[in-house]
Amino acid sequence: MSRLSLLVVALLLATAAASISRMAVTECPHHPGQCQDPSTGEFHTAGSEWYHQGECQKFTCAFPEIIITGCPSIDVEPPCFVVDGDPALTYPACCPAGACSRPAHTLDENVIA
Repeated sequence: MSRLSLLVVALLLATAAASISRMAVTECPHHPGQCQDPSTGEFHTAGSEWYHQGECQKFTCAFPEIIITGCPSIDVEPPCFVVDGDPALTYPACCPAGACSRPAHTLDENVIA
């Protein structure tokens, strides 16, 4: 396997390990079994997912907790580099990603100079 192929595989593995945290929620008697988003006050049913504008995270109600999934850490080596995510998009499209550059030009062996 070529070195570039190994780098591409490493990039794919790096992007697969998202950052995950958990937040305990208290049950509301008027909304049993639901998760209340502390930022918005909205209630979400178990298993539902939602996003906050401008935050590159996914929130999932797994009562009695909210699971918060964020972008993984990206660590690449040359010739690869990190491309910033687009904050206007929702998770995971907003996450930074690794990319590998191609040579600026290649030599065609069939062309005689």
